[in-house]
Amino acid sequence: MDNSAWFTPARLTRCTFLAMLGLAAIFVEAAPLGLRPDAYPSPDILFCFIAYWSIRRPRSAPLLLVWFLGLARDLLTDLPVGAGALGLVLASEFLKSLGSGLSRRSFVTEWLLIATLLLLLLAGQWLIVVILFVHPPYLLDLAHQWVVTVALYPVLALILRWLFRIGWRRMEPE
Repeated sequence: MDNSAWFTPARLTRCTFLAMLGLAAIFVEAAPLGLRPDAYPSPDILFCFIAYWSIRRPRSAPLLLVWFLGLARDLLTDLPVGAGALGLVLASEFLKSLGSGLSRRSFVTEWLLIATLLLLLLAGQWLIVVILFVHPPYLLDLAHQWVVTVALYPVLALILRWLFRIGWRRMEPE
């Protein structure tokens, strides 16, 4: 495989666009949705963008970019530094490894896979926090974040599909 093919202007533009979407998602997530002590955690918008992008534009979601976005989010939120980045990288690489088979399935199948993957990531992050002897987030808060994120995924998918023209099917060659 020719490594110079990675540096095409179109691919660099898509990577830059993903980075901008990712940074915007991080800042939206970091903004307080409620200042009350019983305010719910925000949805994982960055996970939704990275998951959708990893399925449809796998070569435009390089591991280092995904790791950088995850690390930036970890630094701005209350996750142990690296835990969210690791989860995001694992999720992205797993979705890329599924190849074009996932993009040929129904959107409901993809949505269920994304929901399951997010549940596993949240459980893993919760476990890391417990192992580090830090006060873990309440499971009810994580459940709420999971529900809101899973509900948000199809909305963001529609926005990416119709507003930014990133189709339902995988668009890059292997």
